[in-house]
Amino acid sequence: MDALVVAGGAGDIGKAIVQRFTREGWPVSVWDVKTLTGAEPAVQSLLCDITDEGDVAAALAATQAELGQVGCLVNAAGLAQYDDFLDLPTERWNRIIDVNLAGAATTARAVLPGMLRRGGGTVINICSIWSRMAGVKRSAYIASKWGLLGLTKSLSEEFRGQGIQFAAISPGPVLTEMTRPFVKPEEAATWMEPATVAEAVWFVASPAGRAAVVGSEIELLGWGRPAGLKG
Repeated sequence: MDALVVAGGAGDIGKAIVQRFTREGWPVSVWDVKTLTGAEPAVQSLLCDITDEGDVAAALAATQAELGQVGCLVNAAGLAQYDDFLDLPTERWNRIIDVNLAGAATTARAVLPGMLRRGGGTVINICSIWSRMAGVKRSAYIASKWGLLGLTKSLSEEFRGQGIQFAAISPGPVLTEMTRPFVKPEEAATWMEPATVAEAVWFVASPAGRAAVVGSEIELLGWGRPAGLKG
């Protein structure tokens, strides 16, 4: 069986994706700036900044050496933001764009040659409710997620004839360590759990999903409404 790479796999959504795939017997490599603790023996945890091409190349080489070829990449790395546009430092703006958008392009660029040689593979990008909507105080985050959805659809068309499946999962409010500061305690019960997102990712990568979800976006809007949502 080919390996799964989860970029950002040490975060809450990433960990849920890792757990879902390991239950199905997949060998998994986590690429993250943090070490994934408490992982099963089948999970490889590599320190990797996905905005650094050298880090990504080294992580890919280590993954292939220990787990074999990469058959599925999930880009789950992301930084949140809730700041007035004029108060957001340029350095912070650039870092959000680099992690949420450019990093996904870097990891895809790394794994695609191997997938193309074998005639198939899957790349799933974790987008957001904000990939299609506008709201306040999220200028960099929204710009990055609109861009990530566009990248997903563009690459899907570019590689469609070569057996590479691209898909986007766009969750609404998910209760994680990163988002917890943005949710009111009385609203927490309406927010989704990371496992819900992981279930959708698993479906996309499954045989049924590979046959149907090509260049598509699956929206998991849920019952919650994040702060700043208009309409």
